[in-house]
Amino acid sequence: MSRPAPVLALLCASSLLFGCPTAVSDDDDSSVGDDDDDSSGSAGCGQDPAGLALSLDVDGKNRTFELYLPPDYDPSRPYPLVFAWHGGDSEGAWAQGYFGVEEQAGSDAVVVYPDGLEDAWGSTGWEVDPEGHDFVLFDALRAYLGANLCIDDDRVFSVGFSWGAYFSNSLGCYRGDVLTAFASVAGGPPRPKGEDDPLYYGDCSGQAAAWVAHGKADTVIPLYEGENARDVFVANNDCQQSSSDTDPAPCVTYEGCATPVHWCAHGGGHDWPGFVPAGVWQFFSSQ
Repeated sequence: MSRPAPVLALLCASSLLFGCPTAVSDDDDSSVGDDDDDSSGSAGCGQDPAGLALSLDVDGKNRTFELYLPPDYDPSRPYPLVFAWHGGDSEGAWAQGYFGVEEQAGSDAVVVYPDGLEDAWGSTGWEVDPEGHDFVLFDALRAYLGANLCIDDDRVFSVGFSWGAYFSNSLGCYRGDVLTAFASVAGGPPRPKGEDDPLYYGDCSGQAAAWVAHGKADTVIPLYEGENARDVFVANNDCQQSSSDTDPAPCVTYEGCATPVHWCAHGGGHDWPGFVPAGVWQFFSSQ
């Protein structure tokens, strides 16, 4: 089910937009399925995934995505579902080749890599407004994949880089009652700190486990943006201010949290450090 994806060794960035573009793939269109039921295994358990399309009509827009199924996919086994969000001016195929999530998950998860839409300035990215079209996409994709694949409804995850990290943090806040855990690398908070800011979208819903990483030498998105994201979830998840070392280094875990919050401030820049793939999957699989 997974289509070829290039592995990029370098990042590119333009002004406020982050990530690297590659060629976009086309596929057949489909429509959104029904919502998942309340059981652990979704409605798609027992169905043959062979005819699953890699595009979806969402509010009149054709939304495309890459999809990883385990090579030994068993339609009777409920799998965790991982959403992976690319950086700006990029696409799902780039994230699939760069993140290393599916290599860590192996036979133990389904991973979906959505493609962002162009914004008013012609750049590909994500709308962080919880009433916006990319939140609609998340809800629609979750329903569609759950209706056509055997998904564990109680183990839904999100990970993103750069602009995708902002979006993953936003999902962790405004879909915190849906996600089990989420991770972000080189992003920022789900909302500005002040309620007077026009981009303030309200309080978080639920307390999903949070894994936040940021480079101390990041010159594209400064470290304080990652720290602001960390602080949102330390507060939202009722954590204490104290922390202790945890694997992988240089991560710490905050104490007393209702659900875990890990913070990984590393020495790199606006990049995807080598410890991230295993660290993210270890965090997800432990929830």
